[in-house]
Amino acid sequence: MPSNDDFLTHLDRKLHSDDVEASYDPQTNLTTFTLPYRTARPMWAVVGETTVLSTRTYTRGQRIPIVYQDNYTIEVQGNVSDVPLWFGEGYSQVVTPSTQYLRKQSQGGGVVAETSGRLQYRRWNVIYKDSGYFRSEVIPRYRLTYTKVMNCYTVGETELGEPQMVSGVHSFLVPAKNDEVTISFINDSPFPSTFVSASFDAEFSKKGRTV
Repeated sequence: MPSNDDFLTHLDRKLHSDDVEASYDPQTNLTTFTLPYRTARPMWAVVGETTVLSTRTYTRGQRIPIVYQDNYTIEVQGNVSDVPLWFGEGYSQVVTPSTQYLRKQSQGGGVVAETSGRLQYRRWNVIYKDSGYFRSEVIPRYRLTYTKVMNCYTVGETELGEPQMVSGVHSFLVPAKNDEVTISFINDSPFPSTFVSASFDAEFSKKGRTV
């Protein structure tokens, strides 16, 4: 199975176009691929290697829309029979941290959660490694969801032509009480994401005292 990728394309039941029968119909301008198995869920087609054709350029990591899918066949707009593609079923990775609490020493010598005060989040920071895409979703109680995206096509103010797997710190605001918000990290792309650790800045108040 050929691949020049420096990252793993994340798809279930993954196949390379070299292992799939392809035929192009110039009258409909559709490329039809015949798969060796019956499809059960919506399929994705992802470019495995940047390919320059006379009509357009297909960039590595680019998702190609599938215009028709039925049992063993899928159809893609345009002549992509010579474009290295990965086929497979897309899926979502969702990581939702549990509710965080300030910890204190108990009288018995252990550690217990401090629940008598108010822990107000300010900001979360997530260290990630060799990642191409994910987004953080902050869902406060009774308020709108806030989303921040990390993607492999933009680093800071620089736009990249091809996806680059990067490492860094993903910081985002969380103006909510610790037990009145849900924070999730979601990756529904074919790119990898690896989370190393997470931390947060917060303010703790207890009976007129602020820590």
